[in-house]
Order: sequence, then structure tokens, then C-alpha cells
Amino acid sequence: MKQLFYVLTVLAALPIHWTKAAESTTGVTEHVPLDLRAKTAKKPYNTARYWQLSVAPENEGDFINLFEKLMPVFQKEVELGQYHWWAMFKAHENELGANYLVSVGSDSIYINNSEPFQKLWRDNIITREEWVQTWSSILDIVKFQGSFVVSLNDYILNDLDEPRWPVDMKKILLTVGYITTAEENEMHMIKMIEDFWCERYQKRFELDGSLIGWNALKVEGNEKAFANANLITTMVQRTDRLPTELQLNEINSSLPKIPNGYFDQLPVKNLNELREFKQVKYDLVLVTDGSKSMKNKFLNEITGTWVHRNKDGSYRKKVMTRNTEQTTFFDKNNAIVEKRDPWPYRVEVIHGQPRFTVYSPNGSTWNAAVNLINGQWFEQHRAKFNGVWTATDPKVYWTYDKED
Repeated sequence: MKQLFYVLTVLAALPIHWTKAAESTTGVTEHVPLDLRAKTAKKPYNTARYWQLSVAPENEGDFINLFEKLMPVFQKEVELGQYHWWAMFKAHENELGANYLVSVGSDSIYINNSEPFQKLWRDNIITREEWVQTWSSILDIVKFQGSFVVSLNDYILNDLDEPRWPVDMKKILLTVGYITTAEENEMHMIKMIEDFWCERYQKRFELDGSLIGWNALKVEGNEKAFANANLITTMVQRTDRLPTELQLNEINSSLPKIPNGYFDQLPVKNLNELREFKQVKYDLVLVTDGSKSMKNKFLNEITGTWVHRNKDGSYRKKVMTRNTEQTTFFDKNNAIVEKRDPWPYRVEVIHGQPRFTVYSPNGSTWNAAVNLINGQWFEQHRAKFNGVWTATDPKVYWTYDKED
């Protein structure tokens, strides 16, 4: 039990795959549409872990106060790139039993915590004794109900800088759908999510000002099999913008419907036969500041124009937005050799190390370690091209200087 709670600050992760149009790690396609590459590049995280907890009403105040003491630690770990967020939610009344949920999201698992935690203790954020005592007090008043690790399977597009995020994060409502399917029907449910449900919520995003995000996740492992779900959906909304029942009915009437004959090709007759569905709503109680995460900090700093100069006088210039990279190559006489269209890119944080992936039109990917140090951008020559390491010296870097 203590081990389980210790890793509340750790996230189990699974490999991320490139789009359906280019799943091979060695081959490339003739062309991958920009919108498909852009969606892959904007994937917000790879995995998440959820813990379901029960706390007696008389202990809830102490429970929240104890976790508030730990929030500076969680915040520091977000800034160090160990994960993207740490959040606690309180459940509305539900049949599943647990009244609190803790969520952690990341791109990778961080196995060894000793060095980061020692740094936190050295920085006087919290002493080792305070850390141990606080967790001991939490374990005295909480009952573990189950946990599960999920991989992000599908999601709607939104802008993380978009003003739908409230200033007061306590105005967040999380709705989790727990989906249970028979093993032989899981692939049919996943396909239905990809073919229909994601499109439906993407359309709803346009019509419903309260909707911030919607994700579909696959359960990769669980402990105590909470809700027996093998698929999860999460919907994030603003409580101060929730539509009325009449408005919601109007919105739903405008959304795509399940096509006629959709179930004719499936071994079930309708949605109820395909899956069992339970839903719980949660109010946000505690959360780290995502704007200060390593990933967001890197994206903000990388935006702009960067130049790398070769010894022979030729150079390359990158114009970076938060979503695209446009590279132009020049010879030593400043003549353009090649000017590419903007290509989508993605930043992932793997074990506290930012990695940069570019998605080219022919389906190939370039994934390299990158760092911003003293205003310069360093990109490692040794990288993964289509998932295979290049045979180049890992000590060599392209060095870019930022233009005004």
C-alpha cells in the first residue's frame, strides 16, 4: 500500500505510435495528409494513471490539508519534467464507491525517483521527515479502492492556450466514462470511438463553450480492477459555462448520429450489447500549474526563428510556432537551396529530457533529444529516424541561435 502511494508521483508509460497511415518503423508512405500529421503532433500526453480512493466524511478536511502540504513537491516535479500534471478530484455521488480520484499524466515512466527527491529535499521544499510523516498520516485515513494505467487512444483537438481554460481551475468538471466490453468486442468499440465518437465530440467542441477536452483511453493495466473497465473516456468542462438542459438537447441534435446499418457488420445489434457503461462526475480539488511544466516552458521558449551555421558558411533557418517547424536551407552565398512547407512537430518529455519529433509529408519521423541552454538550441545528431537509431556520434549537436 505504501509503495503504491509513493508512486502517486510516477507515471507508467507505453510507447507512442505514429499515425495509422505510417505505423511501420522502417517504411514510409507516399504522403500523409497535413491534418493527420497535425493531430498526431498535438497529442497532449501518452499515458495517465488514476488512483481511486475513499475517505470518510469526517477525515476529508485533514485529507485535503495533507495533500496541500505535498503540492509544492508535485509542482516541482512537473517543472522538472517527471510528469505533466498531478490533480485530485472529488467524486459526485456514485455507485462505484470511491469518493476521490488522483490523476497523473505524462509521456513516460520515471522509474528512479531517488535523485529528484533528494534535490527537492536539498531545495528545502520539504524535508525527508515531513515527506514520510505526511504520507503516513494520509495512509491512516484513506482506503485504496483501485488504480489503472491508461494509454491515450484518441482525443479531440483543442488549443492549450485557448481562453476556455478558466483562471480559477476549481471551475473544472471532469466526467469519466468507464466502458467494459467483452474481449472479442474491444476492437469494435475502439473502432467505433475512432469512426464516430471522437468526431461527435470534436463537433460538440465547436458548439459547446463549456467543453475543454475529450479523450478516449485504453486500460493497459489495473490493480483491484476498479469498475472492471477496459476503456475510459474523460471529458473536461468549465462549470461556469455548462449549457442548460435545453441548450444541451439542441447541441446533441446537431451532432453526428450513428450511421444507419453501422451494427450490421458487428456481432452485436446495438451499443448496449457492445459495452457496459458507467459514468462518474468529479470536481477539481487540487492541481499543479501546467503552464510551468517543462513541456510548456520548452514550447514557449522554442517559438521564434532559429539559425544553425555550418563551417563552410551554409546555414539552415527554422521558423517555429508551438505546432509547426518550417526549415529553409541556404548555401554560403545566402541562396535558398530548399524551403520546406511547415511540418508539424511534437515535444515529449522522456525521463525529464525533452525530445523533438517532426512528422514529414512522406510519413517519416525524426525524433531527437533537444535542449535549450543559455539561449541556444541544441539538437542531437544521433536520433531515431522512423523509429530506428541513426549511426551518428551522440556527442555531436546542431547548435541554433535565436534571431530577434
